[in-house]
Amino acid sequence: MESAAETREPPYPVIRPPALLRAYVVVFGFIWCGGVVAGLVTALIHASPVAVFLLVMLAFGAGLCYRLFRMSVELRPGELLVRNYFRTIRVQVDNIEGFRVGSTAAQPLSKSIHVLLGGDQLIPLDVTSRPYLFGRGADLLDRRLAELKAWHAAH
Repeated sequence: MESAAETREPPYPVIRPPALLRAYVVVFGFIWCGGVVAGLVTALIHASPVAVFLLVMLAFGAGLCYRLFRMSVELRPGELLVRNYFRTIRVQVDNIEGFRVGSTAAQPLSKSIHVLLGGDQLIPLDVTSRPYLFGRGADLLDRRLAELKAWHAAH
C-alpha cells in the first residue's frame, strides 16, 4: 500500500516557486485575511456599509494568495499546464515551437521564460520570473530553460 507522501507527488516534473516564497504567501494570506475578517466582523456588528468593501477585499486577497500559492508549470505527458497569476492555460506539446527568456511585464529588472506558440503567440511562465541582474537569477533561468527544452525534445 502506498503512503500518502508517495501519492501526493505527481509522476511528472513540476516547476514551483521556492518553498520559502510559498510559506511567505501562506503567512501573508492568513495575516491579510485575518485582519480583513476582524474589520468585517466589526463592520457587521455596527451595520456599517463598509462591510461590502471589506468583503471585496477579502475575496480579492484570498483569491490572489490562492493563485500565488498554486502558481506552477506542470510538464505533463503530451501537454504543458501553466498556472500563472491570473489564469491557467493548457498547451498541447504539438503547439509548442520552443522556449525563450524574455522580459517580465511590469518588472523592469526581472526576466521569465516564455512559451513560443504558432502565430507569434507567447505565454509567459510567471513561476520562472527572477531578478536577472542580481544573485543567481540568470543561472536559475538557464537551468529551468534547459529543463523545459529537454522535456519538449522528449515529446
